[in-house]
Amino acid sequence: MRNALPLIAVLLLSAALRLWGIAFGLPHTEARPDESTVIYIALRALVFDFHPASLVYPTGYTYLLSGIYAVYGFLSQYFSSGAGAQPLLREYACSPSALFLINRLLAAAFGVATVYVVYKTALEWLGRRAGLAAGFFMACCYLHVRDSHFGTLDVPMAFFISASVLFIARWRNAPTVFNYVCAGLLAGFATGTKYAGILLAAHGLASHLALAASRQELPRFLRDRRLWLFQFALLAGFFISTPDAFLDFRQLSADFSYHKNLHGVMHGSNLWHHIAFSLNYGLGLPMLLAGFAGMLWCALKKWREFLAIFPFAVIYFAAADKVSSGYVRYAIPLLPFFCLASAMVYEELAVRVVWKPRLSRVFLLLLLCMLPLYNSLRLDSLMCRPDTRNEAALAAEKLLPDGATVGMLCGLYGCPLLTWDAGFYAARGAQALKQDNVFKAGLYSALDSCRASAGVPRYSKADYDAATGSFYSLSGKPMRPEWVVVAASGLKNIDALPPGAGTLLREYEPVFSIEGGGRSAQALYDQEDAFYLPYSGFAGVSAPGPDLSFLRLRRAQR
Repeated sequence: MRNALPLIAVLLLSAALRLWGIAFGLPHTEARPDESTVIYIALRALVFDFHPASLVYPTGYTYLLSGIYAVYGFLSQYFSSGAGAQPLLREYACSPSALFLINRLLAAAFGVATVYVVYKTALEWLGRRAGLAAGFFMACCYLHVRDSHFGTLDVPMAFFISASVLFIARWRNAPTVFNYVCAGLLAGFATGTKYAGILLAAHGLASHLALAASRQELPRFLRDRRLWLFQFALLAGFFISTPDAFLDFRQLSADFSYHKNLHGVMHGSNLWHHIAFSLNYGLGLPMLLAGFAGMLWCALKKWREFLAIFPFAVIYFAAADKVSSGYVRYAIPLLPFFCLASAMVYEELAVRVVWKPRLSRVFLLLLLCMLPLYNSLRLDSLMCRPDTRNEAALAAEKLLPDGATVGMLCGLYGCPLLTWDAGFYAARGAQALKQDNVFKAGLYSALDSCRASAGVPRYSKADYDAATGSFYSLSGKPMRPEWVVVAASGLKNIDALPPGAGTLLREYEPVFSIEGGGRSAQALYDQEDAFYLPYSGFAGVSAPGPDLSFLRLRRAQR
């Protein structure tokens, strides 16, 4: 038990960093982009149709979430007056916080589990001290801590990739059928979470080739049934998690190409962008340099071990440069490999320390992880503060009269969630029915029912058309809304005013504003992702969310 205390401490630290602030932004449903989409797909599979409407996302994680929601629905029915799965749709419409928290807690659990897998891999490869160092690095890794708060797919995929690599690394000393099959199944689950997991097929091939070379078995390595069992298990894992990929290959091909053709902010080289931005701030410069040094040293000195553990990282780096967008979260699958390589560097230095060895090793450990740990703590503390979008929605209920017309110049993610009139939800529901989306139409109906029974002011929404520079009512008539909500933030492209809006706003006067301070000069954002906290540079930031201003039409214009 005493020997287990350091590992327990590392796991508790990783859990604390990932759970602190996990309720950020709620009840706003777009506090983190893609969360609402993941939950929507999971509920649709549970309540309406098991087959997904598209395969842009593989279904492994969403099916798992559906199963957890089914248990939650059953328990709600058993202990209260609920009625099973169907009311989950109404809960999503009326009070979605619990569903979002379940999703986030699942992602956080995958994050903590990844810390253990990284520890286990380094333990079996380099020994206990390096294992604890690798686990500690992973526990403190800022980008991984940040995204473990999000109910999205990247952290779960990183877990399955790491777990698959753990079993692949065991091939060197225990090339059993069990280890090959487990590695393949986990690689399939990784692919069924996000398609990038398919690169593990090449990783497994490279590792098996290195094993065959070390045993003078190259002539027969392709005939080795264990290699084919690995590939077959990968396909089986993918089929279990995303069965529709095998039922509609044309749809899979079309939706898979969506990711390759997805365009965001142009960075020149995505490879360099991920090194200089995503990994530099996500790991901290000391761990980034140690990771590269460790991989290079391993490739030159221990190439068989390199081919057992690091091929995925090399292949993924090359593939990431070919994708048209460079979201910071795309670097998450690389984080376990940098932590493992950094642990190897730490171990090589630790065994050579002669001056006060214990103190020197602690200093080296802190040197490598001090920056990501500091950023993780800063981010968590900000996540606990009220989101400006929620504060603005509460203020609007007191200030804006019932029935007022409101125009929104704050994008899809930066707007406060105001309560619209029945006509808005009816129009959206009718549009969904035209697209044969009965589930979404039911969701809009539930939203209208919830808003009607809440007893809060309801407003008429005006949509802005950049082509004409005017606001329009739901019926398509040009209008001047009584109120306009404007967002501003460090996300320069997402929250830029649309063409013509600046001229139109001269007819309005500011009434009140709520600021989060996210426009400070030090704040660096992932400009492709509508997440309203900086990736680096927290000075001057007081709350998550954009700066929101409420403007009222001047009397002369009414």
